[in-house]
Amino acid sequence: MQIQSEIFEKDLPRHISWEELTFRFCEFRGFDMEGGCITSNFIDCTFEDCELYWGFFNGVALVGVSFRNCIFRGSFFSGCRLVECTFDNCLFTKDNLDGDCRFDNSRWYGCKQSGTEGLSIEWASI
Repeated sequence: MQIQSEIFEKDLPRHISWEELTFRFCEFRGFDMEGGCITSNFIDCTFEDCELYWGFFNGVALVGVSFRNCIFRGSFFSGCRLVECTFDNCLFTKDNLDGDCRFDNSRWYGCKQSGTEGLSIEWASI
């Protein structure tokens, strides 16, 4: 199922999940998520002022996605494809068990970062 041009504040409605959907041109604002698995794809979406603690992105395609003022604590990106994504003023940091954010088997294409801490240059080019 595809969800298009929606604005989501702080949480998804009950009838929408993070699993097996495609979000296009959507905005996600002020989300504070702990844990959970995300298997949906995101195309030309924006995440702003979001905090993800132990977020697990599994096999997700992120194309043209903008992350602004987001915090990732111990988040895990497994087998993801990040294409032309931007990370502006974001923070990638350890979780409370001293675990880093990880990007196992993920590929990056044409991504950029500005004012972002903790995202190694090997993951996203400047």
